[in-house]
Amino acid sequence: MGDALALASDVASCDLFQSESVRGAVYFYRGEFVGAINHFENALKAMPSDDPTKRNLADAYLAVGRSSEALATINLVTDRNNLWTYKIAKIYFYRNKLEEAKELIISVPTQLTEDGNLPGKPRILQAAIAIEISKSKTGADRDALVADAENQFKQGVATDSEKWKNILKYVHSTKHESFIKECESLKNYINLWID
Repeated sequence: MGDALALASDVASCDLFQSESVRGAVYFYRGEFVGAINHFENALKAMPSDDPTKRNLADAYLAVGRSSEALATINLVTDRNNLWTYKIAKIYFYRNKLEEAKELIISVPTQLTEDGNLPGKPRILQAAIAIEISKSKTGADRDALVADAENQFKQGVATDSEKWKNILKYVHSTKHESFIKECESLKNYINLWID
């Protein structure tokens, strides 16, 4: 990671926005979310209209449990595309607004790759939402939600099964990345559902 920080120092000579954006990304992917927040906030001050920085800052806020700030920040994004819808659904999921999250996530294509180039994330989120909703149900209603979650999960994993198997194993065992709540919701099912 030292190379990445050295790169960020080199980028510092470009301009403040680029430098702070790169530093924020480095801190985020190192799991140092508070540092990422500081750098993304600085980048956003330098270029307030930059939608990717707003999304990155919202992700960092969400990773440290600041879901209100995450929601306020993502709502500043001007390009309300599938990625925006995915991010809003994820924030709602983290805020336990499960029905709202469910309504949003079903419209996001499985192949969405703008968020880390990993297709399938919308279906994994949809599976986690279904599992959380199922906890308040009984009998056939609960069983139907669990079956739907399994279907959504398998659709997501099928987009790149080897990569997903490694990610789910890594995230589940180390509790790293901002994907933790989804894995926590699915922890009793991951090993059963991965072929």
